[in-house]
Amino acid sequence: MGKVLIYGWGSSLHLGIPEVNEGLVNLFKKMKVDYVIHEDEATCAEGLSGLGYNDELIQIAPKIKEKIEKAVEKHGISVIVTPFAASYYGWNYTLKKEGFELPVPMVHISQYLYDNLPKLHFKEYKKRVLIHDGCRLGRYAGVVKEPREVLKAIPSLELLEIHHPELEVGARNLKPWDMSPCPGGWLEITMQPLMKHVAKNVIDRYVMPEEPDIVTSTCANGYHAFKAGKEYGGHNIEVKFFSNIVEEALLEE
Repeated sequence: MGKVLIYGWGSSLHLGIPEVNEGLVNLFKKMKVDYVIHEDEATCAEGLSGLGYNDELIQIAPKIKEKIEKAVEKHGISVIVTPFAASYYGWNYTLKKEGFELPVPMVHISQYLYDNLPKLHFKEYKKRVLIHDGCRLGRYAGVVKEPREVLKAIPSLELLEIHHPELEVGARNLKPWDMSPCPGGWLEITMQPLMKHVAKNVIDRYVMPEEPDIVTSTCANGYHAFKAGKEYGGHNIEVKFFSNIVEEALLEE
């Protein structure tokens, strides 16, 4: 396994979820993976495209790319890993279409763990875990198998799926990631006071009926929203980011 550049560090700090960063660091330490923290970034920049500010993202992309290139060259990076669906989608789809190519691949943490799954060894994790797919990771980019296979590899973990009764029309053959309701993480940028209300509603309607111990998201921004909604609604569940669950269950190599 080559050296990893952690991308999204500043975004997690900005959103008040440093535990995502801490979990990634602990995860790579357990995996004996060399990592470098990329702190020089435009915080939450890739999310601009999803909010209708595609031109603005394209304008600042050259500066972001230049700083990534310098970090890759300086530290001998072989892969960039991010916990944010928007960052993954931004560089692999939105900006790639505009001609922006990173010097090494940027992958989502679920992809990185899936690719290294044969090397991972887990202890028992007796929890019912409901998985939420980040929209740009699941519906847009189709990264749905990887997080599920990783969680299924953890002994005693019971994986639950979201059901969205209003969308469950058999003829449409919708999958859980097609019906995964957004808890409103993007509202942090536009209308922050609304986020906890949207997330609470999603938890009330689509999470609690499945009776999970934990709700997890494959997007750190979605996790951020669920955390706010759980606190606001006082729900008797845990909210954990995807890779934090994996880190907790992972045995140190």
